[in-house]
Parts: sequence; structure tokens; C-alpha cells
Amino acid sequence: MYGRKAFRPFYLLNFTNITNSIKLYRRKALLCTTYKFRTMEKIKAKTIDEYILNAPLHAQAKLIQIRKILKEIAPNAKEAIKWGQPVLEGKKILYSFSAYKSHLNFMPTGPSLDPFREELKDYKMGKDTVQFPYDQELPIDLIRRMAQHRLKEVEENNALWMY
Repeated sequence: MYGRKAFRPFYLLNFTNITNSIKLYRRKALLCTTYKFRTMEKIKAKTIDEYILNAPLHAQAKLIQIRKILKEIAPNAKEAIKWGQPVLEGKKILYSFSAYKSHLNFMPTGPSLDPFREELKDYKMGKDTVQFPYDQELPIDLIRRMAQHRLKEVEENNALWMY
């Protein structure tokens, strides 16, 4: 009578299927937030504290650890969430870090990583990022030196975030 389903009047739609799927989705979302199977997509964090609390449980300790290291290097840096990721910024963005399923992503920019390429050969790297797996200890000294190098580049050479 009406041809394609998309053009059916709303009163002909099967609302029981729609409400059942909504109930199922809510049940799954409730399980994800109250049990150990939490995911990053749930809540859009407005602060770094919220971001860390909404991260998977196995990532939270590493996020706290890297945040502490970066705040020691740049104590006056302002914390913010940009592009859904925690960011520390001074005059310009200094660092970004984020949690993923199997690794912690640290982004001090590509030029800041260049002097450390040899030391980072054991880690998976992107153009501007380093991935630290959760099943390994964070290389605290290396992260500290990369962060200091980035801060020095920004302060002395006015280095850009997107170069």
C-alpha cells in the first residue's frame, strides 16, 4: 500500500520493537558503567579528571601517572580537553595523551620525538605519537625527557603544535 518502509506513517510503525531495542541498549549501557566493562564513548569529559574516571580501569593508573609526570615538567600548564583528549597547554599546546583499548597514546609532536627515535624503537609510533602498551611499565625517564624537550622548544623557539 505504501511501498517503501521509510514512507509509512508513524502510526504504522512497530513501536514494541523500537522500545525493546531502546531498553536493551539502556541495559547494556548501565552494565558498562557499573561493572568493569566500561568504554571511552560513554560520557564526553569536560575535565581531565572526568576523562580519567571514564577511562577503562586498566588505563586509569597509567593516565594518572603520565599526567603527574607532565604536570611536574610544566606546573603552570593549563589542563583542558581538546578533540576529546586531555591536553596541557601554556602559550601553545604542549602535550596530549589519551587512553585506548590496549595502549596509552602520548603526543608531544613529531619534532619533539625526533631526538628520541632510537630510544623509542621498541614502541609503536605514529607521525606525532608514541603508543605505550598497558602490559608494560611506562618509561618515566624517557617521557620526562621528551616533555622537557617539547617545553624547551615551545619556550625558546616558539614551536607550533601543528608544524
